[in-house]
Amino acid sequence: MRLVITSEYHFTHTSEGVFADALYGYDFWSRYLEVFSDVVVIARSGERGGSAADQAATATQLRVTGPGVRACLLPSVRGASLLQPGVVAAVVRAAREAFEQPAALLFRAPGVVPLLMTPLVPRARALGVQVVGDPQQSLRSAGMAGAVAAPMLARHLSWLVARADATLYVTAEALQRRYPPNAAKPTFSASDLDLPAELWGAPPPPQGAGPAMALIFVGMLDREYKGLDVLLRALAMAAAAHTLTVVGDGLLRAQYEHLALTLGLGTRVRWRGALPSGAAVHGALAQHELFVLPSRTEGMPRVLLEAMAVGLPCIATPVGGVPEVLGEEALVPVGDAMALASRLDAWGAAPWLRQQQATRNRAYALPFEQSARDARLLAFWRALRAAAIK
Repeated sequence: MRLVITSEYHFTHTSEGVFADALYGYDFWSRYLEVFSDVVVIARSGERGGSAADQAATATQLRVTGPGVRACLLPSVRGASLLQPGVVAAVVRAAREAFEQPAALLFRAPGVVPLLMTPLVPRARALGVQVVGDPQQSLRSAGMAGAVAAPMLARHLSWLVARADATLYVTAEALQRRYPPNAAKPTFSASDLDLPAELWGAPPPPQGAGPAMALIFVGMLDREYKGLDVLLRALAMAAAAHTLTVVGDGLLRAQYEHLALTLGLGTRVRWRGALPSGAAVHGALAQHELFVLPSRTEGMPRVLLEAMAVGLPCIATPVGGVPEVLGEEALVPVGDAMALASRLDAWGAAPWLRQQQATRNRAYALPFEQSARDARLLAFWRALRAAAIK
């Protein structure tokens, strides 16, 4: 049985093939072959440019396709451009290619691509939905376009999970409350983040005596919902001279760099840019004393789980599934830079508390370890395939 799966990630392509960041390379998609005969990925993709900047930006990307995995590409457009005739034609073409033989359909939702591909639902032998976030929250800071799109995507997500033959959530409870599954169909909870067991075998990062700490933030800088602006303001308000490493890149990077300069943070903020997923990020986390993620919205943030598994104390906001893995002592109100600054100073003065939190975090991250997670993903895939072959 074929699996057709959608992705919100924007691929790149050349005459040599289709490419994505390391997280979404061939290994990510080929694991579905344990249950399905072949996999077709539907996603937006832009042609890779030939400039030095373009080549540098994509140097760490991996090939998406390979034995058993191919891609049907949509134009790499956003917003109102999605309504262009060329996009509609590409959707029709992708649908025809993907369903040239019977297939199960898996939507990674919410997102634009599942919305565009909704006409495929009646053609699928079975529908699976992987709920990775809440559009009502994630689009809150996206201006007028977000205000228009959020309720539409929320209604679409509710419709999908009610209709799905099998549903997978990245949270244990939070997204399930917002978008209840069909009680008559199998439902699962698991992240698709790879957390190898080796992370728990390494010693946790050492904690300094304080009061100033080495902080790290990891996240895409394309939207404001990760809260980096709040963290920068908190850094400027804090009594101690904490330092911050920012791992990530995106459209808002220059804006954040300007904010850091305006706040007088100078060399206290180090901009690392994007790092390959996996070992490179884990290595960066291990060089710091505290991970901070003051998000305005989340599903179940992958990098938070990575930081916990590495053995870092973490401070975050009570959004999405975050309260399922962090205690109240590690949570600060959304958008409150002063509260975050106070918490940073309090934790900086208490290395024993940071060490206690690091030990606690490793224990709470253990259920997300790769082998335990794989069993739950496999059960979800099998449930979807079983529905498709009835």
